[in-house]
Amino acid sequence: MFRSLIVLHRWMGIGLGWLLVAWCISGIVMMYVPYPSVSFEEYVESLPRLQLDGCCALFPEGYVPDYAIDRYSIEMLGDRPVLRLADDFGRRSAIDLVSGEPVGPIDADAALAVARAMSAGSGSAGTLDYLGTVERDQWTVGGGFVNDRPLHHFALNDAAGTQWYLSSTTGELVQQSTRRERVWGWFGAVTHWLYPTLLRQNARLWTEIVIWSSVAGLFLAGFGAYIGIRQLWRRKDGRWSPYRGMAWWHHWLGLVFGVLTLTWLLSGLFSMTPWGLFQGSSTRAETARLQGTAITLAEAVSQAARLASHDLPAEVSRIESAPFLGQGYLMAQGAGGYRVRLAAGSLGDAPLRDDDLRAAAETLTGDGVSITAAELLEEGDAYYFNHHATRPFPVYRVIVDDTERTRYYLDGASGQLVSKVNSNLRWYRWLHLGLHRLDFTAAMRSRPVWDILMLLFMAGVTAVCVTGTYMGIRYLVRR
Repeated sequence: MFRSLIVLHRWMGIGLGWLLVAWCISGIVMMYVPYPSVSFEEYVESLPRLQLDGCCALFPEGYVPDYAIDRYSIEMLGDRPVLRLADDFGRRSAIDLVSGEPVGPIDADAALAVARAMSAGSGSAGTLDYLGTVERDQWTVGGGFVNDRPLHHFALNDAAGTQWYLSSTTGELVQQSTRRERVWGWFGAVTHWLYPTLLRQNARLWTEIVIWSSVAGLFLAGFGAYIGIRQLWRRKDGRWSPYRGMAWWHHWLGLVFGVLTLTWLLSGLFSMTPWGLFQGSSTRAETARLQGTAITLAEAVSQAARLASHDLPAEVSRIESAPFLGQGYLMAQGAGGYRVRLAAGSLGDAPLRDDDLRAAAETLTGDGVSITAAELLEEGDAYYFNHHATRPFPVYRVIVDDTERTRYYLDGASGQLVSKVNSNLRWYRWLHLGLHRLDFTAAMRSRPVWDILMLLFMAGVTAVCVTGTYMGIRYLVRR
């Protein structure tokens, strides 16, 4: 039986060893070069300064005044101010605030005008080239772009080799990448996530392949750990291992780094939330309670008209709805992290107060649920922190005494709900983020401590996989 297990481990290593090596090396690359994306801050930075001259005189044609929307924003699309809408079903649309007509679809000429305005606002030193439309490519293959296809593709020809992708539906910047991200992305995220376009465009097939490849890798590593422990004992010649040469190195490296190999494979599997594990719950009810009022299209248009008659600070490039506890508020946003909360009526500054946040905590959970703790955080805790993603601070943390000990985090500037952590997401935080990224504590994820730990452990696990793969290839060659 034990001999059969050794044979099975060998042949599984021959079939999967190369994949585990690729996962290790690409994981090191991803520590420093993530998959390209546009953060919210980068999107705001790309917007021209908000100019509302001559806008908002017409009510949009074909729209009903009491049309309910979830949220809205006012920003520039090229040289035209637009009202961007999102409803309860996540559908996005936009209205030209000068003509009152719906925006889109965006043709090549309109997209070029938008990109030129963005380029001028960003101070790019390069010349803008229109590369045509793409349905999907390696950097836009994910499902998040489904409502924006086809995408208008631009090259900035700057020193960084930046490329932009604009939605043909709304004209928004939905993806950007640099030359460095594209080159290293092939060795990092594309390899690590098994993300080539041909496979990833079939989301269901891709999901199944990633899940079952991870499961197979777990069995390979698990069998190896069992064999390594069984083979460890002191022999008459004083040696603890029966192996020599490369096999000796593989045995001892496996004993030292085998547990890490297993935990990284397991936590990688959990990143896919397989079979419904570790999925979060909706925040729709809590968001509605915090807002306390519905938003209609008529309200959004009248607010835009009010803004047009008001002198906005030069930093403002975007205005977003932020109703709070039944009252109308707006968030004025701009480059450099500019964020100011305004009263919807007077358009004066309306910063959140402590009693506002306490009232929000009481409203958030509804009736019959008590609050265990509520406090303002200037820096992260165990479930809300900066590491791979930048989170807004300060936040107001509310812990409630429900069956899941749910945690809520409210943006300290707008009062809006930015995160909800239930029991499933707490498990996900420790079993995926904790094990996979070694961010169990703030000290462990601080730089350069995190880099040293990760590189040391990644080197050990990579050595385990490389020695095993080498032996498998050598075995095949000798047969």
